[in-house]
Amino acid sequence: MSVSRVIRLIVRTAAIVAALLMAAIFGWALNSRGMPKLELWHSAGLPSQFERSDIESMSGLEDYLQREDQLFEELGDKVYDQLESAKQWNFNRYQRGSNTDPTSLPQDFNRSYQLEPSGVPQCGILLVHGLTDSPYSMRHLAETYVAEGCHALVMRMPGHGTVPLGLVSASWHDWRAAVALGAAAVRTQIGDSAPLFLAGYSNGGALVLGHALAALDDRKLARVDGLMLFSPMIGVTPFSRLADLGNVLTRFEYFAQFAWLDILPEYDPCKYNSFPKNAGYQTYLVTRALRAQLQQLEADGRLAEIPPALTFQSLVDATVSTPAVVNEFYARVRTPGSELVLFDLNRSSSLAPFLSVDHREFVENLLLGDKLPYDITLLGNLNKSSRQVATRHRAAGSDEITKTALNMSWPPGVYSLSHLALVFPPEDEFYGTAAASAAAGRLNLGSLTPRGERGVTSVPVGNLVRLRHNPFYDYVTQRVREDVRSYLEP
Repeated sequence: MSVSRVIRLIVRTAAIVAALLMAAIFGWALNSRGMPKLELWHSAGLPSQFERSDIESMSGLEDYLQREDQLFEELGDKVYDQLESAKQWNFNRYQRGSNTDPTSLPQDFNRSYQLEPSGVPQCGILLVHGLTDSPYSMRHLAETYVAEGCHALVMRMPGHGTVPLGLVSASWHDWRAAVALGAAAVRTQIGDSAPLFLAGYSNGGALVLGHALAALDDRKLARVDGLMLFSPMIGVTPFSRLADLGNVLTRFEYFAQFAWLDILPEYDPCKYNSFPKNAGYQTYLVTRALRAQLQQLEADGRLAEIPPALTFQSLVDATVSTPAVVNEFYARVRTPGSELVLFDLNRSSSLAPFLSVDHREFVENLLLGDKLPYDITLLGNLNKSSRQVATRHRAAGSDEITKTALNMSWPPGVYSLSHLALVFPPEDEFYGTAAASAAAGRLNLGSLTPRGERGVTSVPVGNLVRLRHNPFYDYVTQRVREDVRSYLEP
């Protein structure tokens, strides 16, 4: 076959593939019109939303908070005050006075906030929430750090805490810029000598880790002494890379719903339920950038410069990749004091015969395989017939496993933790099993146990029954306190 014929064949094949791809995207766009129609909070733009370019005109955190004040005024004017009576629902977070209206609470935790210790701060911490979340998700952790003497800043990332539409335009560059501003503010507050910690949950974990790595080279960024990561977004599904396909079609009103992966009622006071495609695409970009940073440090022989990291991760996680946490990040960790805490499946659960995953080989490789450059702790069943839990700990560079029984047990019916669960105690008024919120007429998402026929609810039942609190949160608190004290004690 001649070269010209080969070239023509390649061109024709490429054209056919491109045509099939375009047809698939167009079909996907047409199918999206069957999704629920967009509501005010899916379409009301808020001009004061922070973007990376705004950092040039800001002198510090106060300017960021002033911009946030303007943003929430716009939220009130363009959404709360414009809600039609036909759209009012007692569990609509955008209806003033509803059971899930965050503005009716003593404090609206959708906004950035700071907490001060009782005395002079001995340390400082910036806490960053996850994708579609709000600063509320870091509330309990912030209180723990403050109790140990830290000044705490819990920062709202751009696009969050207001309307889901904010995530249609927000980018990972905006989030990284906000993290840099927040870290600098905490460093200014505590001085140069006190340790600076960064804590991140989910996407926030990727953002704070990315900042810590960037600060190793950029002296303009606040240098980090220690990292605390909770279900960090080191890796996500490969399909997130495709989330931006066909984005040009969303410029037409006819295909407005095509910008969204999920369009759901907004009943959660501190987290979006609707999910735009751009948010998924940004997770791909932020994890790609993070992997590039880690790979460059490895190529330069500088892995030992990564700040010590304490990470909590569920063995099963439908949002982020647990293997990526192990293989992309911890396999490269060389800093003494780094540890990965994994929460195992409940292997004594009555639901065990119905589980489609086991992951025993993955766990055994960590506990019994080659020596690791970091500590590993597995929290799981004391034995195969008991709901009581124990930790199995293997120190960096060691073959020995230390088993310690804990005064904790798996709750009946719970077969695993979830991505949503790690940072919330059972007492949380929205996501725990607290009766106080129900008594106050508020929706407690952590205690819902729906039963009935399929296809009846406006929200997938799987969303309602997903575990939203951590029955072993006291263990997390204990480990966090020990970690902070290890930096402060002489």
